Amino acid sequence: MENIERNELESQTEAVLIATAKRLASVVLANPIAVACMVVTSRRAYGAFLSRGGR
Repeated sequence: MENIERNELESQTEAVLIATAKRLASVVLANPIAVACMVVTSRRAYGAFLSRGGR
C-alpha cells in the first residue's frame, strides 16, 4: 500500500514538473530577450550579494 502511495506522489510531482517546464519553455520561446535580461540582472544582483559577504 505504501509503495502505491509513493508512486502516486511521484507521478503527481512529475506532472507538476512537466507542466512547469512547459510554461517556462513557452515564456523563453515567446520572449527570449526579456528572459536573457532577467537572467543577467539576477546574476549581477547575486554577485553583488556575494561580494558583500552574502549578508
